[in-house]
Amino acid sequence: MIINQVAATLPPTASAADLNKKILEVLMAQPNGALHELVLQALNFEAKKIMN
Repeated sequence: MIINQVAATLPPTASAADLNKKILEVLMAQPNGALHELVLQALNFEAKKIMN
């Protein structure tokens, strides 16, 4: 989810190092707990899909 969103902002010629740098920048800019909440929501969504 986060990787796809970040990758979409980069040009097609971006290297893996560019992607890695941008992902780290995004993660460091998150307020405390924001990433935790995002991961929790994604896990809940996937669990609900499995249980249905």
